Amino acid sequence: MPNWKKVITSGSNAELNSLNVSTSFTSSGLIYPTADGDNGDFLFTDGAGNLTFQRSTVYANVKNVSGVTLPKGTPIHATGTAGNASEVVAASSSVASTMPATYVLNETLADDAEGLAIITGYINGINTSAFSEGDVVYVGESGGYTNNKPSGSINLIQNLGIVNKVDASNGSGYIYGSGRSNDVPNLPTGKIWVGNDYTVTSSIVTLDEPNSQAEITGSLVVTSAVTASSYTGSFVGDGSGILNVVSSSYAVTSSHALNAGGTDTVVVQYGHTSGNALGDSADYFIGMGTTMGNTGNSSIQIGIQAGTLVRADIATYNASTFGSSEASTVSVFSNNFAQEDTISTSVLFNARHSLVSVTGLSISLAAGLSAIKLLTPAFTTNPASAKINITLYIEI
Repeated sequence: MPNWKKVITSGSNAELNSLNVSTSFTSSGLIYPTADGDNGDFLFTDGAGNLTFQRSTVYANVKNVSGVTLPKGTPIHATGTAGNASEVVAASSSVASTMPATYVLNETLADDAEGLAIITGYINGINTSAFSEGDVVYVGESGGYTNNKPSGSINLIQNLGIVNKVDASNGSGYIYGSGRSNDVPNLPTGKIWVGNDYTVTSSIVTLDEPNSQAEITGSLVVTSAVTASSYTGSFVGDGSGILNVVSSSYAVTSSHALNAGGTDTVVVQYGHTSGNALGDSADYFIGMGTTMGNTGNSSIQIGIQAGTLVRADIATYNASTFGSSEASTVSVFSNNFAQEDTISTSVLFNARHSLVSVTGLSISLAAGLSAIKLLTPAFTTNPASAKINITLYIEI
């Protein structure tokens, strides 16, 4: 029985100073809460006379027309109306006809049943055990909600809200993104973004459709080869199509870079084909011809462009066999024989047929006539019939 401090008699001027209700208080069919809510809460009715304090959440009346039961927390898409309720189905980021999620169910609804859904605000009593506090939640690829942003060109991306509490049955969160696909869509294969004056993505240009056109007034960066078979559209601007997108001074092939930093590798070969006897600790010059000489003028020198020597391959032949520890020094002359640079001081010709690759070089060569110099060691057995071929790889 409630405690009454003063009893009010009909027709009297008595006052009620305080009223202590421990169970429930009913007035004109409404059942009021017996404890105060939190700061900022408002009174909420369930439509059956029960009043409770709720957080600042905006609700809508919905009717499940999906054909299956939809659990509480399901992102749903409005498809029509049924009286004062919105007809809804489950939203899925991979099915455009179910996007965006207009609401999030605040209760489990059987098929054809009506109930409440949240437009924006607080939700609790849901499973958030797969998440962490603070996780951003998206509409899932197969429906429901996920903390992984959907990927792939068919998926629409909608940020629903954020997780407040992690729990398998009493988790909670705050919904703020229902009603719109509010993220930049995933870029489909074969398309590029085109911005507008406000630096906002305004359209998607298809590169592989004959009738597609896009006005490109700035720079176009190409990260892979553009060929006639992969591009059949046109770029509108100066009327010359895609040809003027790339400067005419750079090749448009898969083996060349489309910028000023690209390099070409020039291969230059020096050698002789007839056998020569090699002496101890002697200089032999190799240009292009059949014999080697002991002076530069005795070889046919080769003209090269200025560049960087990055690798040298040295092939030798001996009628017998070179000694295993007899190291020779190989040098290159450039700039009309005025500049000499050492390629290697430890080239071992240790078999009848030998190939030595010297890599990791970075030797700047001057333009002009060039030749190779071979400085022999003190042979254990002097080669009676030696042939040498040297290949230089020069980046221009």
